[in-house]
Amino acid sequence: MREIAEDVFGLRCDQVLFIDDVARVAEAPRTLRAAFIGHPSSYEHSFQEQLMREAGVRYLVRSLDEVDESLLRTLEAAGGLMWQDSSLAAHT
Repeated sequence: MREIAEDVFGLRCDQVLFIDDVARVAEAPRTLRAAFIGHPSSYEHSFQEQLMREAGVRYLVRSLDEVDESLLRTLEAAGGLMWQDSSLAAHT
């Protein structure tokens, strides 16, 4: 993810937003202090939402349409508060 941000786009990690449906993918942005939005599968036997919450993902969306200007402004304002302590539940 660092390569994507820095080498491909020439941005610092704190200037990018990653969106993915796999909780394990959230680990890299968390380490890099990059923004991340989880978009877990709605498949009834999927554990991605639970795993994202356990990983400290603060922002989850059900649809990519939910990633709007309001959410982006919220993320921008969150800055260093992008990630929750993994012992806490994530907000949706």
